[in-house]
Amino acid sequence: MSKLLVNLRKVILLIVLSVIILAVVIQPAMSHRPHDVVNQIELSPTYDQDNTLWIIVRSNLFKSVDGGESWQRITNGIDSRTDLSGLDMFAQSKDIRFYRT
Repeated sequence: MSKLLVNLRKVILLIVLSVIILAVVIQPAMSHRPHDVVNQIELSPTYDQDNTLWIIVRSNLFKSVDGGESWQRITNGIDSRTDLSGLDMFAQSKDIRFYRT
């Protein structure tokens, strides 16, 4: 009976170690920082020079100044009482207009 118990412990230990290794080694594939559905993408009117773009994800505005390699959530001047649903860029005045649902 004790040999069976020892073998059972080895099997359980092997299963636990396998699960831990898989959890550490196999990471989900994520292609961009917010990891969610991107509702809208807007490029800076001078994207060729400044690599700046904006995205809306889950009613949050994110800005990248390195062509999408890194993202910063923009909160200054944006109220959170209603959902952010869209934005427009104006090349002539460099203004950004936000839309809410």
